[in-house]
Amino acid sequence: RLVSPPPPPRGLDPLDLFLLRKGRLMSECGDAGDFLITVSGPSDALMCATRVLLANETEVKALEGGGSDPHWSGDRMESTAEIERLKALGLMHEPFDASRPLSATNELAAIRRIASAATNILAGYGTTEEEDLQRLGDVDPVVLGLGYDDRYGDRYDRYGDRHGVWSDDSDSNSDSEHSPDSNSSSFKRPRPPGFPARVPGGVLASAVALRVRERRTLRGAVLALRDRAERIRAGDDSAEFQVEEKERRRAERDEFERRRAERIRELSRTFLEREVLASIDVDVVRPEKSSEPDGRDEETTTTKTVKVRAGDDVESIVREFAAANSIDQSTDAFASLKRTLLERVEQGAAVRAVANRRVGRCAVIVPDGRKVVVAPRVGEELTDVVRGFAEAFRVPLPLVPALTARVNASLAKRLRRTTLLTLAVVTPDGRSELAFDVVDGEQHDLLESAKEWALAESVHPGAAVQVADAAFRALPPVIVAFPVDVPGRARKTLAIRDVDEALVRRTCEAFCELNDLGGGEATVDALVRGAMSRLNPGAVLVDADRRPVREGGGAAEAGDAEAD
Repeated sequence: RLVSPPPPPRGLDPLDLFLLRKGRLMSECGDAGDFLITVSGPSDALMCATRVLLANETEVKALEGGGSDPHWSGDRMESTAEIERLKALGLMHEPFDASRPLSATNELAAIRRIASAATNILAGYGTTEEEDLQRLGDVDPVVLGLGYDDRYGDRYDRYGDRHGVWSDDSDSNSDSEHSPDSNSSSFKRPRPPGFPARVPGGVLASAVALRVRERRTLRGAVLALRDRAERIRAGDDSAEFQVEEKERRRAERDEFERRRAERIRELSRTFLEREVLASIDVDVVRPEKSSEPDGRDEETTTTKTVKVRAGDDVESIVREFAAANSIDQSTDAFASLKRTLLERVEQGAAVRAVANRRVGRCAVIVPDGRKVVVAPRVGEELTDVVRGFAEAFRVPLPLVPALTARVNASLAKRLRRTTLLTLAVVTPDGRSELAFDVVDGEQHDLLESAKEWALAESVHPGAAVQVADAAFRALPPVIVAFPVDVPGRARKTLAIRDVDEALVRRTCEAFCELNDLGGGEATVDALVRGAMSRLNPGAVLVDADRRPVREGGGAAEAGDAEAD
């Protein structure tokens, strides 16, 4: 009586997991009917299954795109978005291609395995091919499939001589053509679609014919495998092995990720460390008490470094340095130091103007409650910028993809809106290459826009008020301003600077988009009505939403009768 074996006491061990991973790859080789061997060699499905069967741990892991864990289950570690990003960069491909060889060692082993199996079958026949052919003396060689060599496209007769059975000579069965001395030409013709299973002579003759066909098929397959192995050993095979390609891709990806990690760390430092704009070494003379009996003081000279960083006030930096080193602020040394620092800052203005061009700016409230601005530079990868931002301000990594998408959407909206004003600004730290821009929707709260600009450009906070005042004076005067209640947020003020209806609507649309008011056209219409009623105090205000439009194109009437 058959008894089922008990299950393993401890579940699947590492070898079981490895075999399951092989089975997962082998399932992609093909269906059961695809594992064939022909005179040209094994089918792609049979070669694929043999390759996977003989693959080692390193080869399987490379095919799967696996990680460092030797007991890895075969699941991809990257998220779907990360996989798509790496594919777009050309750094990741599909993990397995069933039609391609794995490695030179694996391919030679697979060839040896299949060739050995075919050779063992050939050695197991009880008769020779000559004996079988003598039994089938009255059977047409074409029916047996003996006269066709799939590798070279030529036909041979049962004795191995070239035979022009595909020639145009109608008397193709004449004795002169069958003779070894025949010079009749032969050329390629389409191979017959198949050979009959039965031949004249009964069941025994049919079985012998099938054996002859099988023997010729296996022999041709062995020869094809031998040729393939010789090409691989000689290095003449042009196909790139999958494991080598995966290893090359892995090395490229590792190098790419290493450079990317360095770039992210660099970007992270830019959020936490202010850029050094100028640095000067200054010789400072200090008096010291003398140990001599006459009691005269001695002077010693030390070198001190003065640095101006983005966001500093040059005037304050020089005053603090002078006070710390006992330098009289009324002397020429004080004015000379300030002038030299400003000149040094100005020398790098042209380079900074190109390197620090911003795509836009987006304010973000980070986990500790601070308001920080993300302002990517032209040419920077937004994903890397946000990753560096997340590391700098301890944003949880699972939230980074969503944060990237929202920052990208905010920057795209800002780029679509019209730029109303651009002001050249000379900052307290001496920079003169910066510019403050106001796009449609930001003119309603210039001070807040100036503060966000100062955060993005690392400008001294005290300069934001002056920049906002300058922008207010440069813009057209406010004609009408009224408060707008935003649910769950602070009240905003809508400022109208033009009486044209189209411009008023554009201003209201930008205001709704910037403050994310929602409500669609109904909200915009309500703001436009409020603005137009204040611009035209004598007009009658119909404070209601527009009627919906019927399918026929006309406006639906409130009193329309229902259909009977």
